[in-house]
Amino acid sequence: MKRFAVIACAAAFMAMSGSQAFASGDVAAGEKVFKKCKACH
Repeated sequence: MKRFAVIACAAAFMAMSGSQAFASGDVAAGEKVFKKCKACH
């Protein structure tokens, strides 16, 4: 059970650290991509 907890914590840490990289993107390019998807989402 301890092994699962360590793996789960490591996966959560990796997921959170990756989100910071996406946060500093190009706003104008993001708006352009969003306009394509806005109709369905």
